[in-house]
Amino acid sequence: MGQVHAAPEGDPGAGDAGRMLDQRAPAGTLRVGTGGRTVVDIAAEVTAATGWVPAWVS
Repeated sequence: MGQVHAAPEGDPGAGDAGRMLDQRAPAGTLRVGTGGRTVVDIAAEVTAATGWVPAWVS
């Protein structure tokens, strides 16, 4: 599993963060959308993607 990065949509700097991630993030990096989502929802997606917990838990 590669790295996990999140950039909030709707944030004035999110476009810049997204472009930076596109340019600098290594292959295999999972991008997680955060706009309008709860911390619990984001955490569930990230932990399921990393294999730390089964997907059915999230």
